[in-house]
Amino acid sequence: MVCVVLVAAPTSYAQAPSPKPQETTNPPRTLKKDPETHHWYSSATRNYETREIAPVDISNSGRLDSLLRAGQLYLSLRDAIALAIENNLDVELERYEFALADTEIQRAKAGAAILGIPTAVQPGISTGAGALLGGVNTGLASGGYASPLGTNGTFDPQVFSNLNFGHTTAPQSNTVTSGTSALVTTNTTANFGASETFGTGGTAALTLNNNRTEQNSFRSTVNPSTASSLDLTLTQPLLQGFGFAFNRRNIVIARNNLKAADYVFRQQLTNTVANVVQLYWNLVAANSTVGVQDQAVKAAQALYDNNQKQVDVGTLAPIEIIRAEAQLATAQQVLVAAQSQVTQYETVLKSALSRNGLASLSVMSAHIIPTDPIRIPTVEPVQPFQDLVSAALDNRPDLAQSRVQV
Repeated sequence: MVCVVLVAAPTSYAQAPSPKPQETTNPPRTLKKDPETHHWYSSATRNYETREIAPVDISNSGRLDSLLRAGQLYLSLRDAIALAIENNLDVELERYEFALADTEIQRAKAGAAILGIPTAVQPGISTGAGALLGGVNTGLASGGYASPLGTNGTFDPQVFSNLNFGHTTAPQSNTVTSGTSALVTTNTTANFGASETFGTGGTAALTLNNNRTEQNSFRSTVNPSTASSLDLTLTQPLLQGFGFAFNRRNIVIARNNLKAADYVFRQQLTNTVANVVQLYWNLVAANSTVGVQDQAVKAAQALYDNNQKQVDVGTLAPIEIIRAEAQLATAQQVLVAAQSQVTQYETVLKSALSRNGLASLSVMSAHIIPTDPIRIPTVEPVQPFQDLVSAALDNRPDLAQSRVQV
């Protein structure tokens, strides 16, 4: 009864109504527990309490507003990477991977089948560059690994009790044996015990059995009678089910999941950073293309004006005006297409660098000014191909994750 009260009491505190989203100015971005629900017995019961997950914060970081000046978003490559890490929702989603992995360890220690952790890595930014670093990996360490062997033992200590009360009244045909015409028997049973499973497959159980019987028979020598026993049982299999490798296999897999969660998070960061870098340089290149096409339009306009003057004085055939006019129209069309490409890149980049997309009018109407130009080094260091392959094999998080799975 005491154990039931201790386990049930924190639940009433944990079910306290959570604050409304509009009342929370900066909700936490990690899985946390309300410190007010901690009690002197929380060290023994916290693993069994309900955990409240705060709502995801969809507000942008202050860095984005600090870069807005007079309707222009002055953006360097370093700022673009920082904003992508701070505000990208795919990165925020992967932060919950560690809480899921911790829960898997608790499930394995409790003897339940582990479910595995999701290892799907999102592109991070929709630019079509997600295939650069690999797309989606298969799931890691599901309970199917241990299904032929069953689940491992419960390594959490178990406390159990059995309370029974019985009352019977039996009419007697022979009063000589019982000494009464109606035999009334009252039985009370109160059994308590605790058990523990060890990594070797052994179990230990301590049980206290109590039975009290009371009758209205005058023939009973001992009435009421009490029978009690204290049993300590130790069981250790020597062949089947023996050893740490067998009994702690799900715990080992769950801890490998925790390692894999770190690699999944790194890969998500890598994909996000790689794609925002590519998108940034695409925008820089698109702006350069707009500059080139603007010069082409000016050159075509100058050619048209020059041909018009020569036709007016009679030194050039009138057909040349038509040719110059067609060239000017083509240059203008290419310029409009380049400007449209810049607008598209800006829209995608602003959406990727903010949590709420283009819901903010100031961000939606801002024009991005890239502050880092493309610089071509005068001398590019040449690295041996073998060194590049070796660095990729050592540093890629998806390969490290695959090693953990193996």
